[in-house]
Parts: sequence; structure tokens; C-alpha cells
Amino acid sequence: MARGRCNAYRLITMNIVQNGSDLSGSYTCAYGNMVCLGDANTGTIATGRVDGSYMPDLRIQLPTGVDCLYQGHFTNNQGEGGYMCLVGGRMIEQGSWLLKRKT
Repeated sequence: MARGRCNAYRLITMNIVQNGSDLSGSYTCAYGNMVCLGDANTGTIATGRVDGSYMPDLRIQLPTGVDCLYQGHFTNNQGEGGYMCLVGGRMIEQGSWLLKRKT
């Protein structure tokens, strides 16, 4: 995994579009206490789905060839869960996420 990224946080924005149980949209990343993974500030929500409040999979593709896979739950105006990022099938980062709906 990427050295020196322990306890890193970044400011993530996801514009999620839901069509039935399918999810799509866009992803942006801004500096928190560390640069975005691979200095990739934008990405695409390539695939995703929800089952009630559970999101079993959401795949973000970064222009650097990295895929990040998210899982988690949504309640009211926020969501939380875990993620891992892969390149060439090899995990390069993993952690947790927390989103709040922009009001």
C-alpha cells in the first residue's frame, strides 16, 4: 500500500445520480491533510447500486487507471462505510469514508 498515507483525509464530493437501484455520477477530490491518491482530483462513478439504505458497491474510476470500490450505508442525510483502491488488481489504499448531504 502507499507509504505514508496512514490517517490521511481528503475532501471528497460525489454527485450521485440514482436511477432505480443504479448509481452513476461524478467524483472530485481536494486536499485535506494529504494530496488525492495519485494526484487525481476528478473521477467518474462508473457503476454502483443501492439496496434500500445499503450500498453494496460503488466503483469510481480515476483517470490514472485506479479504481476505488466503496461500500456502506446511508441514513437520513449522511452515509458511511469502507473503501479500497486498486490498480492492476493490486490494492494500493483502503480506509473508511463519511459523506454528508450538502444542504
